[in-house]
Amino acid sequence: MNVYMTRRGNTVMRNVMNVLVVTLVAGPALVLGQAGDVNKVLADMRAALGGADKVAAVKTVTAVGLTQKTTPNGTTESEMELA
Repeated sequence: MNVYMTRRGNTVMRNVMNVLVVTLVAGPALVLGQAGDVNKVLADMRAALGGADKVAAVKTVTAVGLTQKTTPNGTTESEMELA
């Protein structure tokens, strides 16, 4: 086994573990710190749409748009509808 590859593998694994630990520790703190802002934004959005009762009454949402797909043979466009 190559010594360089073993050391490099250990370094990569250590970096991955560091990122994982930081994410697990700091992630919930960041989410909890923003909970008040999220609730205010959602409340403002509901008010702008006519109130919570009107938002709750929505049963379907439809989105229509244009998609572009690029391939080696060129670009094609097509209409798309999500319902």
